[in-house]
Amino acid sequence: MASIRLDDVTVRRDDELVLDGVDLVVADGEAVALLGASGSGKTTLLRVVAGLVDLTSGRILLDGEDVATVPTRDRDLAMVFQGAWLQPHLTVTGNMEFPLKLRKTPRKERWRRIGAELRAFAIGPLADRRPRTLSSGERHVAATAQSMVRAPSVLLMDEPLAQVDAASRNEVLQQVDQVRSGYGCTLLVATNDRRVAAALATRTAVIEAGRIVQCAPFQVLWAEPATMGVADLVGAWTLTRLDATVRSIAGERLRLVTPAGSLRTWRRDVPDRGRVVVGIRPEDVELVPAPDGDLVAVVESVRPIGGEVVVWLGAGPPGDRVSLQALVRGPGPRVGDEVGLAVRSFHVFDDAHRALAHVHRPSG
Repeated sequence: MASIRLDDVTVRRDDELVLDGVDLVVADGEAVALLGASGSGKTTLLRVVAGLVDLTSGRILLDGEDVATVPTRDRDLAMVFQGAWLQPHLTVTGNMEFPLKLRKTPRKERWRRIGAELRAFAIGPLADRRPRTLSSGERHVAATAQSMVRAPSVLLMDEPLAQVDAASRNEVLQQVDQVRSGYGCTLLVATNDRRVAAALATRTAVIEAGRIVQCAPFQVLWAEPATMGVADLVGAWTLTRLDATVRSIAGERLRLVTPAGSLRTWRRDVPDRGRVVVGIRPEDVELVPAPDGDLVAVVESVRPIGGEVVVWLGAGPPGDRVSLQALVRGPGPRVGDEVGLAVRSFHVFDDAHRALAHVHRPSG
């Protein structure tokens, strides 16, 4: 096991700033996810730790030792690349044996380790098969087993589900998590999939434009996102966005006036400023009879997805029309119905999409 510390890590590529002063600490044995959209810099950051990308400035410390100039082969880490690459002419066992041969591990010890990983990942039946005969999920598990066979102190994973079929995803995540936890090795995983972050990591670092904008347990990111981008990345659906004007009612009460209606809250919950942006998750909306809701809208489209129904709505006058979403269970409303929206939780952002407040109303 090993700790990872990144101090002011900056990477420039020509005139482009790919990583912009990244600071991150991963404790010995901890699992941290780097969550970001394509092009955010998460894979570059992973490759910096691996020694595959040179720093422009900053420090990388593994167990307190600055390894910025240490070759990849000497960093005691393993990396599972996107696509789970295996040497096509070797069997699964041959692929697992290859890194041990390079390290001149004695034959008896090689087979002991290979046998242990085949059992740990439950891939004994695949031992004599070549990569082309494996499913995407099987290839990924085999590639991860190959990475773990030499017991690295740090495991780096780049988009671990990118090439895995839907049927194998949960199984792959469970096996990786169980084996990594059993060895106690430190994990740093780059992904754009919130499910991977939630399943594998104790903390998730969200990257936007080469900078970490928030690092916290996944549930904290969900409940208190630092930016609108964080809220969208960790949610199953993007936020409904409503421009709002903050107005006092009386005493400590405030009203956030939007084209779809008003949201009432307390002065202590929302900073005293004139204009804000309200973000509402579709799953935080309950449809009620029109007079009873916080907001009022007309149903424009209804689409069942599994046991839930996604409802698209429109509200406001023609020149100031806004779109909203709600996620409901049951049959859902009909197109053309006017409905009320009772909002259980919402987030308040400034015009730069930085969070100002998170309002969670008690249920009932």
